Amino acid sequence: MTNLSEEFAKLQSALAGEYSLERELGRGGMGIVYLARDVQLDRPVAIKLLPPKFTMNITLRERFLREARTVASLSHPHIVPIHRVADDVAGSRVSPLARFGMRELPTPQPRIDTERFACRR
Repeated sequence: MTNLSEEFAKLQSALAGEYSLERELGRGGMGIVYLARDVQLDRPVAIKLLPPKFTMNITLRERFLREARTVASLSHPHIVPIHRVADDVAGSRVSPLARFGMRELPTPQPRIDTERFACRR
């Protein structure tokens, strides 16, 4: 199994000149998301990659790219726009990636059901 710091360094090397990785934001079954900075535009972006264990699976690569293209065709305030999708990062065969726009979201506040907790007289 690849060490996370090795994985991070390999990706940073493959993206050098385009993006500067800052940190991992999260990971799930079909993706790893990193916070990065677009070097040319000097703005934050999120980069989603197919996990390394799936990179040689053509079916999963195609699914990842199809999902990115589908999401890119949508426009909604609750869907983060996709700015770029690539199947091969700088010829490195690292992994397919999707680059998303970033925006700061407010910290979720707990919701209180006022009807349930209303004072009754």
